[in-house]
Amino acid sequence: MRLEETRDVAELCGRLHRETSAQAVLVLGQDGAILGHAGSPATLDDETVEVLGDLVVEAMVRPAGADGEFDDGEELRAVGETQLCATRLGRNHLLVVAFASDSSAALVRLQIKRARELILRSLDTA
Repeated sequence: MRLEETRDVAELCGRLHRETSAQAVLVLGQDGAILGHAGSPATLDDETVEVLGDLVVEAMVRPAGADGEFDDGEELRAVGETQLCATRLGRNHLLVVAFASDSSAALVRLQIKRARELILRSLDTA
């Protein structure tokens, strides 16, 4: 990934972080590497990080549908007072938003849908 694409992804993560009032926004590679983030991913507790790891594995091994396309729907998981909403970004990336359980999951999902295409475009240019 070139430096300017990394900046684009980081900027888009920052915007999504502000719009959702999330604890953290992460763009992950299929190996779990953080390609871009905003917020405080380091403040996520061990249980949340473990569930996040499970989400990455599940999303990346999920087979393609009959038409060869991957499911782009969101997965929502609650871990204590934190919720994780994750969606695939093409074949090799995952977008995860960690937010407080008292936040509106519907609003977070709407903002994710809006940001998803922009992030995908940034990743496609890498």
